[in-house]
Amino acid sequence: MTTHKTIDNLFNSNEDYSSQDEKAFTDYYHQHREDFDSAVLTIFYGAPGTGKSVSMLKYVEQLQNQREANITIIDGKGVEWSYWTTDYDNVLDGDSDLVGIYTFFKVLRNDVENALRTGTSSDEIVVIDESYLLFKDEGHSEVEALLVELILEDLTRIVQIGRSSGVRVVIGTQRGTALPISLRKNASMKFAMRMLFESEEEAAFGSVGSPSPVYIPKNRNGLAVVENALKADGVRELVQF
Repeated sequence: MTTHKTIDNLFNSNEDYSSQDEKAFTDYYHQHREDFDSAVLTIFYGAPGTGKSVSMLKYVEQLQNQREANITIIDGKGVEWSYWTTDYDNVLDGDSDLVGIYTFFKVLRNDVENALRTGTSSDEIVVIDESYLLFKDEGHSEVEALLVELILEDLTRIVQIGRSSGVRVVIGTQRGTALPISLRKNASMKFAMRMLFESEEEAAFGSVGSPSPVYIPKNRNGLAVVENALKADGVRELVQF
């Protein structure tokens, strides 16, 4: 197994950062292909401007290359994915269309539960970018807060039982602490671009470790610390999108 230099050691030394310390995402994906095929929920973390949305796009394209699936985009800002939305089947505004999102996940949960009972498959890729705007604690009316609660309930159930149905969920968030713990603890794959605080790293990974996304250099957009929760060793690696 290759031993990687840690980002924090590189960042705090005079040593030049070189590509030998990381893997290209496509190489990492193919190396762990079976795990990615089994991962119902993948979460991308990262501060603004770290290349998170573009990396998510590359990830979704890789998933789509392996299966013929419907793709639904729920975009919290409503603009991040606008350049690519013509390629997708369904686009919802994650900050304002709560009724539409609630309806979508209610139908999807029913489809997943039916697929479990009948042994059928319902291939679906769901992307939720800027998810903190959907799951924010403030700014929702009482009715909106109830809708968000019901959305979270359905989404959590989907990621818990969706493996055999072919559903894959990809979530992007700026802050680990802004994502409900019921989702964080069910993530199979976790990618973290540069983070601002160790508390965010701990929320994302469950601990502060090495390599740490907090010490990713500002000029390394698309560089991520990845943890494969399907592996018992919990080893973190560096991946460049």
